[in-house]
Amino acid sequence: MPRMTKLDPWPQPAAFFFWQARRSCGREVRKPCPAPGRGVGKGPENKRVSRMTREYLTVVVKPNLEAMSTGVADPRLTYNAVATADALAAHIFYWCRANAPAEVSGLKDISAYRQEQKKHKANAALMYDVAKALKHVELDRGAPRIRLATDILPQQFGYEEGAYGVGPFGGGEQMSAIVDGRKVQLAWTIRSVVEFYEGEMDRLRIP
Repeated sequence: MPRMTKLDPWPQPAAFFFWQARRSCGREVRKPCPAPGRGVGKGPENKRVSRMTREYLTVVVKPNLEAMSTGVADPRLTYNAVATADALAAHIFYWCRANAPAEVSGLKDISAYRQEQKKHKANAALMYDVAKALKHVELDRGAPRIRLATDILPQQFGYEEGAYGVGPFGGGEQMSAIVDGRKVQLAWTIRSVVEFYEGEMDRLRIP
């Protein structure tokens, strides 16, 4: 089992233009999925699941990301982005059950699938904990990185503090989570997880 870092590395100013390439190369290379529908997933119900998965990303998740990027200190925009981005994992899981069952073999439900994805993307674990904390207010089971919804709030970021290219130029307030005593920008966290899941959708050839 690959070791999971506490958080994905933040992009730094000097390496910003190489960020996308480094992030892609740094992630575990996973084999492309065979074309869907080969022996399974040929019925109209499976086609509907497939269509909904990609449309959900395009029509719901990405617009919420863009809205959040225009108001990184707005709790409402951030909460919407967290909830819809976190639900993307469920869309992929149920698509796999219908069209590529080998991808989720041994995973009995969406919770097991989420645990599996945490091995490949550290920020997926953090975003899942943030989503649960916002939903349940206080988490008293397991070992979540975020236990209280009150740990998710706007925080002041100074110049060159935090991830490069995220938030207003020169600093300012941004919605953040307090993880191990330090501020983590949620705009950066959510966007990186959505990019990871979109990469999974492309690997799985979800149309």
